[in-house]
Amino acid sequence: MKTNVKNICLIFILLAIAGGIHAKNMHKVFGTDEKIIRSAAKIDLYMVDVIPVMSPDQIQGENYIYDYRVMKAMSIKKKAGSALIKAVLDTNQYMNGVAKKCPFMGKYAVQFRQGKRSITIILSTNPCEKAIVFCPGSIIDKKHIDIIENSTIITAIDLLFNPVVITEGKK
Repeated sequence: MKTNVKNICLIFILLAIAGGIHAKNMHKVFGTDEKIIRSAAKIDLYMVDVIPVMSPDQIQGENYIYDYRVMKAMSIKKKAGSALIKAVLDTNQYMNGVAKKCPFMGKYAVQFRQGKRSITIILSTNPCEKAIVFCPGSIIDKKHIDIIENSTIITAIDLLFNPVVITEGKK
């Protein structure tokens, strides 16, 4: 009887340790849904209007992403978006526990898809950097989070929409 109790206690201790290790390895913003970003074969990028438009007020024939009117859209392959993926998954880009007092004014949206699951991040850059994460069916759905000033996430999207072309001058 004592051996069974010891074995049961040992199992619970091992499970607690394993759970703690798993929690430490979990992404601080995306949790286990991080795999959607890592596994996305393509990335959809959008320039969006600054203020969302409620469904009854949306103009038929216009494209919207989470109520933000799409001004410009593009899709890129995973390889072309590797810098963006790296930036989005960099936990140093996010400010946990900080609540900036500025209004959220949309500028960009980025969407990662893996099968039927998706993560969409709407980004505000001005008057300050913030993000809203949409992941239907997940605990991170509609999560608001502040991002650091001069975030590499914003820089990566800026470069994808406005690539820098280097031309050689004549000698």
